[in-house]
Amino acid sequence: MIFVTGATGLVGSHLTYHLVSQGHKVKLLVRKKHRISRLARTFQYYGADLNNYDNQIQLVEGDITDIFSLETALETDVDSVIHCAGLVSFSPLDKGNLLNINHHGTENMVNAALEAGVKKFIYVSSIAALGDGSDNKVKEDNQEFEFNPVSVYGNSKHLAELEVWRGVEEGMDAVIVNPTVIIGPGQWDQGSPRLFKSVWKGLPFFTTGTTGFVDVRDVAKAMSDLLFNDISNQQFILNNENLNYRQFFNMVADNLSVRRPRFAAQPWMMYFLAAITGFFSKLTGHRSQINKNTASSAFSKTFYDNSKIEQTLKTNFEGIEKAINFTAGCFLKDHR
Repeated sequence: MIFVTGATGLVGSHLTYHLVSQGHKVKLLVRKKHRISRLARTFQYYGADLNNYDNQIQLVEGDITDIFSLETALETDVDSVIHCAGLVSFSPLDKGNLLNINHHGTENMVNAALEAGVKKFIYVSSIAALGDGSDNKVKEDNQEFEFNPVSVYGNSKHLAELEVWRGVEEGMDAVIVNPTVIIGPGQWDQGSPRLFKSVWKGLPFFTTGTTGFVDVRDVAKAMSDLLFNDISNQQFILNNENLNYRQFFNMVADNLSVRRPRFAAQPWMMYFLAAITGFFSKLTGHRSQINKNTASSAFSKTFYDNSKIEQTLKTNFEGIEKAINFTAGCFLKDHR
């Protein structure tokens, strides 16, 4: 049985659908069982009913920050782990939570997996853990990753990766994947799905940076394929296509049948906004995701090489257009 953390999140929910639709049995770690409604919604995006998979899904309540709940969950019927759970935030105010959930939560998962003797451990990291991407720099799968912390989130994911490699040193077979910006339907007020809502509401500005984008369905399939192949102790970038933000937002707007963003934001605008929101964030405690680091990334140009995963799995990742079309269609169904 496959143990999946973060099963109600963006990656975890699509991964769960992919696994059970392929006939696999899964044990899902959820903090509260009522949150399973999020997973049910993801199944609906595929025209499926979660209730039809009751014989393949086992729910266990627990938290990755609670080592005892993890040890209990992994005691029986688990031979592999896919660790998707984590907190995504670029606010410095969330530094403590990020370290607790992403770093120490992964430390707990690795320890519990070692104790249970699981056969394979797959960790969903992020391109943020690869460090800063200076203009026109290519991040390649076969390079030795050099970490240069640029955000509290990236640092927490980097430290989590070190825990996985520590597990490898202690005898665990593991694979780390670093997805680029993941595109897929989910909670429309969180993460990358929020970009679709912003464009739908009439986003006027675009920035001039470039980054990678990947279909959540390709992320799910890649992790499944890595799990069931004789591949271990390796790290892979997952990326469909490198686009500048104007290209991406134009594609989203076209698929939502709304007006494209029309004005190019200037760096000084973003840094000014970051200063203002940072000031009020300190006063109010409100978590703003706009700061000097996110402002900088909005204008940086970084390109990601997907060749290692394609050569390893002997597959081709298509362009991001299909992911945008699928996600926009789900968004419009939810906002009729």
